[in-house]
Amino acid sequence: MGAVVQVHVDQANTFVRENGGLRDIWDNGYFWKDAFTVGADNRLMLTRIIDRLTVVSLQMAEKHTAANDLSGYYKYVTGENIPKFERERLNVWVFAGYDPRDYPILSELELSLRRSREIAEYDDSIDMVSEVTGRRKGGMIIFSEDDIYENK
Repeated sequence: MGAVVQVHVDQANTFVRENGGLRDIWDNGYFWKDAFTVGADNRLMLTRIIDRLTVVSLQMAEKHTAANDLSGYYKYVTGENIPKFERERLNVWVFAGYDPRDYPILSELELSLRRSREIAEYDDSIDMVSEVTGRRKGGMIIFSEDDIYENK
């Protein structure tokens, strides 16, 4: 009597050696161009393409773009979304080595709100009545070395 053993491998903890670059996936179009067939079962081809794609070493933005382009192309040709498991494999590849707690990806609205809060208004004028607030209105004044040695 044989026993069936199911092994679960956490995709986030597996180490896949990435190599190559953008030219390995792009040559006047992605390497998966014309790989899918309308009306056919394309899941095996999709798995092979994702296997080949996830060993290419790219910047995170390039990985994100390639993953989105692959899923968009797959949906365009087959009319179906990429299966959830395969999409998770792509996401693990895209976000490998990236801790969202350290560098969160913000939406355009969140970015614009954060930028509006970061606009500096400094006023470092000193008068004897009030204290220095550390705020300056206007641009920063850049001093040259001549300004430092002018008083000598």
